[in-house]
Order: sequence, then structure tokens, then C-alpha cells
Amino acid sequence: MSKLPKGREVHCALILLLTAPVLASGQDGVQEGTVTVESQAAGPASSSEAKRDEPQGPGHSAHNRDVYLQSHPETDTLTRDWLGFGRRLRDRGVTSTLNLWVIYQGSVTGGLRTEDEANGLYWFANHFDLERLLGLPGAEAFVLVEGGWNEGINSSVGALMNVNGTAVGDEPIGVTRLWYDQSLFDARLRVRLGKLDMTLDNFECHGRSVAIDAMPYGNSPRTQFLDSGFVNNASVPFPAAALGAIALAEPVERWYVAAAFVDRQSDAFGWSYSDAFDDWMVAVETGVVLPLLSPHLTGSYYVGYWYSTFPDTPDGQGVYLGVAQELYRDPGGGGLGLFARYGWADRNPSGIRHYWSVGGQYRGLVPRRDDDVLALGWAQAFTPAPAFRAPFEGTLELYYRARLTQWLHLSPHVQYIANPGSSEADDAWALGIRVQLTL
Repeated sequence: MSKLPKGREVHCALILLLTAPVLASGQDGVQEGTVTVESQAAGPASSSEAKRDEPQGPGHSAHNRDVYLQSHPETDTLTRDWLGFGRRLRDRGVTSTLNLWVIYQGSVTGGLRTEDEANGLYWFANHFDLERLLGLPGAEAFVLVEGGWNEGINSSVGALMNVNGTAVGDEPIGVTRLWYDQSLFDARLRVRLGKLDMTLDNFECHGRSVAIDAMPYGNSPRTQFLDSGFVNNASVPFPAAALGAIALAEPVERWYVAAAFVDRQSDAFGWSYSDAFDDWMVAVETGVVLPLLSPHLTGSYYVGYWYSTFPDTPDGQGVYLGVAQELYRDPGGGGLGLFARYGWADRNPSGIRHYWSVGGQYRGLVPRRDDDVLALGWAQAFTPAPAFRAPFEGTLELYYRARLTQWLHLSPHVQYIANPGSSEADDAWALGIRVQLTL
């Protein structure tokens, strides 16, 4: 691919970063469609947001932003809700969405080498309300077809926590998630079986996405932080999408207990399972979703334990915890929220023994830009000597996600990586632009 000269590349990225709020200033950002977990991270939905296009029922109780693949599942897409066909499908219990992401990044200094690359991915997601379709109470199913191209600049930076969590390589197409979900006892117990991602196929709990390690302000590189150090707890060796099961119970109002068991011999784009569960991972998590500071400011707090076998390596285990708390809400429904994670592992193939991260996001900081998000975070992973030449790797990321239209989002990112790979590589800077198109 052709590349811009390094100086011009840096200037273009900086201009886009600084002017993103201005580029979008003519849009009012009126939200339509379903109220999702990410949109509720700033608080309960307004009366206008509560007017949902999708049919109501238990089959929709477990929806979150990753089911719909966007932070605001607008039905006013580029194709006008597939020329109206999408609404007719939803009336029958089928919700489909097609999204395309293109990410352009450049490592402008430090790391293993300077380089700029573009990568992309698409998701075609299909949710089936089996209660509406087949008369099965509390049942639903989900199928995700996705693909992508290029590895991005991860190898050129050489960080333990990849700077681009969206890069899947050259994978033209694959069914990466296929699961069945059953709600029981008035949704107090929810069980999901199939090919799933234990960190993305989360559950809705009182307006928050929970289990496993579901952080409302940092859980998806497609709509939030790009760096994998903020997508999940870096001390936990979570596998890719694989065969398994995950369950969530709510024995007491707002207190949940979750457990997951998945195959470690996983390939998100493959379906050859002759060696399935030769190696495996189990995780148990418990947490609460409470309006601690005021009736309108929600907080989620969780702690978990994991145990895993590894190929040709001794077993490992560890603990992790997470906190996400709203601090302020403005009249437009946006506001400020803070988050923190911590993890410890006695053994992890990446070599990370301790990890912590902190950060925050502000939705609607710019006037008349209620759906835009500004976020900043710092993550640090500690590595033992003598296997690593530096005692830690750290990453700082700042991004602004501008909703230019109901079907187009633009997100400039700035990242600083200290001690990439916990090696002698120089500290690195990376600049990037992420574009999301909802078809």
C-alpha cells in the first residue's frame, strides 16, 4: 500500500484529533432506537430514548452493545434500515446489523520500528428472539459473521498490550460466534451455550453490561479504547471466541454471580475441534450494580478468579477486579464516569504478573454533541526479571469519538507506550483514526 511521508502523516493525524469536535459541530446527535448498555452508562434513558423500535419481551433482556455492534443502534442507517426491511425483520424477532470499521494508525517514533498501516473489519450480526419466532419462552440465539484484513502496526510497536485491538489479520470471512441463550426464573438465571467470547458476550444487569470482566468504559476496541490494555484485564489470559458456556445468576436484586467455562484450543475463525477442551479455562465472577452516590449515578463493582491449563506449560491462576462509577450527569443524559481495573496472575503465557489501569470518559462534553465521547486512560503491566529487561510496560491513550451522522462515527486516537514489550525498545508514540460505518 502507498504510504504518506512520516511528517505529513503526523500532521494529518494531529489536525484530525484536534478538530474532530469541530468537524461534527453541525450535527445535533438525536438518538433513536434501542437503549443499550453503553448508552445507559451515563444514566437511565430519557422518555424519548425509551421509545424503542424493537419489540419487547424476555428475548431482548440480554442485549448489549456488542449484540448490536454499535454504541447507539440507530435504525436510521446508511441504507435507511435496509430500505425498511430491517423493521419488518425485527417485528418477526430477527435483528440484523452490518458494520464496517477502517483504522489507520502510524507508529511515529520508538517501538521496534516506525510504520503506518491501515486495517479493517466487518461484522454481520444476527440476533433471533426465539420466543417470538418459535414460542420458546426466554430463548434467544446469536450468530456473528465477520472478517478483516491486515495486522495493523502491532508488530512494529512490539507491545505486550497490543495498540490495536481491532486487527484480526487477513481473514476474509468466518462464523466467529454462534450461541443459544436461555433465561429462567424470570431472568434471575441466564445460561448461554455455543461458540462464544467470554469477555464480549456479556449480560445486561440493571443498565450495565456485566460478566466476564465487562467494563462499561473499556470493553470494545471497535467503539472505545483501541489498546488491548483497556479492552480487558491484561493479567488474565482470555482466549479467543471458542466453544463453551457462561451463566449468570442474580440471587439478590443487583447482586450477580457468573461463571464461564471455555476451550483454550480456540481459533475464532476456525471450526476444527478435534482437540477441543484438551486445554480449558474457567472463570468465576461476582459483583454488584448499585446507584451508590445518588439514585441517578450508577456504579458497578466486581471481583473474579480464573484458572487455566496451557499447552506444554504449567497451569495458571489469578484474580482480577474492576470498578466503574458515574460521578456526574448533565441534563442531556451524558456526563463523567471513572473506571479502574487490577489483576494478579501467578502464571500467564504473556509474562504479565500484575496489572492495573485507570481512566475516565465524558459523554457530551462539547455543547450540542450529546453522543460524542472523550476518554483518557493509563494501563500498566508488570513483568518479572530476568525474562524481561524492563519491569513494566505502560500505555496512555486519549480518544474522541464523534458521531458525525446516525450511521458514521470518527475516532481520532493518540497513544503513548512506555517500555514496549518490557524490553530495551524506545518509548513509542502512535496516532490513529478509526471510522465506523453502520450499513
